[in-house]
Amino acid sequence: MRQYLLGLSALAALSYIGCGDDTGASGGGATTSSSVVSSSSATGTSSSSSTASSSSTTASSTSSGMAVCPPDPMDDACTACAKDTCCNEYDACAGDAECTQCLACITGGVTAPADCVTNGECDLADPEVAATYNCTVQTCADECYEGGFMCMPPDPMGDPCLECVKADCCTAGEACFQSAQCALCISCAQTAANPMECLQTGACDLADPATGDIFACVNDSCGVCLM
Repeated sequence: MRQYLLGLSALAALSYIGCGDDTGASGGGATTSSSVVSSSSATGTSSSSSTASSSSTTASSTSSGMAVCPPDPMDDACTACAKDTCCNEYDACAGDAECTQCLACITGGVTAPADCVTNGECDLADPEVAATYNCTVQTCADECYEGGFMCMPPDPMGDPCLECVKADCCTAGEACFQSAQCALCISCAQTAANPMECLQTGACDLADPATGDIFACVNDSCGVCLM
């Protein structure tokens, strides 16, 4: 989670350049987002076991094309939830190399789930990864993502930028964490040599409501991030 939030410091520089004083993608100001479901949602993607390609966790399809995801007693909690609530996305993910790599990272138990995005194991530019993420972040936050985006409690010793985002842009942060497009932007902002590249390549799409909202809120409410 901390690695994800660290990307907001780089994102702040983008918000200053990309939004200006009055032209934030969402009109500027403090933000809300219709994509917010709860403060317990988080990033990553749905998951299978650490051996994501195992036949025991692979979904199948009926003759009508509908995915079937039979439960398996060996499934971890995240895999079981993904099968139960996001079967179609899980089925597509299991057949995609990039998405399978992401599943292995999420369920491997070595890397924090949110960090699977920022370390490149989960490529949110991949359609199957993004679709699986967008579904499971809503339905399997506890099982897959350690409870999700947490704005509380504050940390008096924490990074000032991060604490400002948690305090003043919590709603926008939650919504961003639940959006594959916005999470891709955060990941890019953290890892790019020049954060401006994230706008130029389209990794940060200000037309995406969640991305526009977090840009505008950081720009308007967290000047400490621009120092």
